[in-house]
Amino acid sequence: MLVGGAFGARRGLLSGMAYVLVGVAGAPVFAGGASGPGAVWSASGGYRIGMVAAACVLGVAADRGWDRRLLSSVLAMLVGSATIYLVGASWLAVELGLDPRRADLGVAPFVAGDALKLCLAGFALPGAWRLVSLLSADAG
Repeated sequence: MLVGGAFGARRGLLSGMAYVLVGVAGAPVFAGGASGPGAVWSASGGYRIGMVAAACVLGVAADRGWDRRLLSSVLAMLVGSATIYLVGASWLAVELGLDPRRADLGVAPFVAGDALKLCLAGFALPGAWRLVSLLSADAG
């Protein structure tokens, strides 16, 4: 999500797509060192596709200035996280035969950690913009 927030919609989407393509090509970039087409078309593949979508969603938010203030940055990260869960959990439910109890296994264990990462990323973007502004002012 930070890639989308930092790079904007177009470059965030392209970066996310490059990440997936590099993994499909065989580089062990996915969780646990997984790679290849099977890693994307697996039950957890929806989360990888969801990350690409989230990078684009966050990029759109950043293009609109949501990455410049703490509250809007955290809200943008929340929307991005929801995008990942929506795509990933839906994909997982289909792969597991639409058994909601099994799909829950792909969501519940990760919510607390993702909430922490969401807050850290939400704080990071406005802080980075402040730092860039300070450095730019010092250079001028």
